[in-house]
Amino acid sequence: ALIYYDMAPAGSGATRDEIQFKKGYAYFVTKQFPRAKGAFAGLKENTRSDWYYPSNYYSGCCSFFEGKYDEAEKSFKRCEQSDKYKQSVPYYITQIYAAKKQYDQVIAYGEPKTKSADLKNKAEINQLVGQAYYEKGDYKKALPFLEFAASNGVQLRPADYYQLGYTQYQNAAYKPAIENFEQLTKQDSLLGQNGLYHLGDCYLKTKN
Repeated sequence: ALIYYDMAPAGSGATRDEIQFKKGYAYFVTKQFPRAKGAFAGLKENTRSDWYYPSNYYSGCCSFFEGKYDEAEKSFKRCEQSDKYKQSVPYYITQIYAAKKQYDQVIAYGEPKTKSADLKNKAEINQLVGQAYYEKGDYKKALPFLEFAASNGVQLRPADYYQLGYTQYQNAAYKPAIENFEQLTKQDSLLGQNGLYHLGDCYLKTKN
């Protein structure tokens, strides 16, 4: 597609914009993120273009994958006004705040989104909000978000099992904590050792 788009006459107006967007999209899919952003650059500033929101969305994705979070946030925020993208971008924006360790922002932005019925990646946003409360040491508030994520399809890594188990442990929910700490028994690491310690204490608390 890129070969033929490069051969196409530049054109003007709607045709030019369509070619420019589709070139950018082709660069995006082939992971040529700087070139993709270059193609989207003019379109994402033109609010009258049909490609304004798509260009901001995919430019934001490029910046996100490059770790350029401030750029990505700016583009994604624009897409919140789009019917097509407003259900997709909250997950990226919440991830950006988490990556920047802005836990208050994760909570302020992400928690209201968890109440939206038709949001994409709702379980993952719940997990990010729960992790933010966990990092702030508020285990009572963290618990429902982390449990929602775990029971709604989020793939848990060892660190996630530990966070969930420790949060349950802090809330005296020892039986479910045992189930999560038991996932760490084969982890030969500091995380695994901490998990074993708290697992042992859970067994004591449940008189086992």
